[in-house]
Amino acid sequence: MRGVNLVKGMICGMLLLGATNAGAQEVFMPGTQDIPLMDGLKIDITDDMNFDTPEGQVIVFDAVNRRKTGQEIRQYYRATLPEMGWKETQTDHYEREGDSITLTVIEAGRPGTVRFEITATNTNE
Repeated sequence: MRGVNLVKGMICGMLLLGATNAGAQEVFMPGTQDIPLMDGLKIDITDDMNFDTPEGQVIVFDAVNRRKTGQEIRQYYRATLPEMGWKETQTDHYEREGDSITLTVIEAGRPGTVRFEITATNTNE
């Protein structure tokens, strides 16, 4: 449960600071240390889900960008994730070292809305 509270705290902190990747410091997706949050992407914490399982942590959240379409958000991550070692194993599903990210475009138009599901395996065994 400690991990859930940590992630929720990170999300709330990012929202309070208006973090959008536009500042001098790069902002990362909740629960990650190296996946950048697209410029202008705002996380909607009203429907987020974060929980721990024996296998690892699962984080699900929606993100909205008022200036971009859902398709543009998808294209951004399709270009960015492979640069960070993620391999697209199925359409909009990426894997790296046992972890996975799945993107689902909820609203293809503007504002674009995308759901992210990040599954991190438990490496503390």
